[in-house]
Amino acid sequence: MIKATCIEGTRARFRFAGENKIYTFDEYIKELDKRSKSNV
Repeated sequence: MIKATCIEGTRARFRFAGENKIYTFDEYIKELDKRSKSNV
């Protein structure tokens, strides 16, 4: 859903605040999902 609404985001690079690792769009979404589930 996010990918469909934010096409330019597929080429952007992302990272979490306070971290140095840079993620691609798909990697970032997967990591965000993983972190969200582990914080439940």
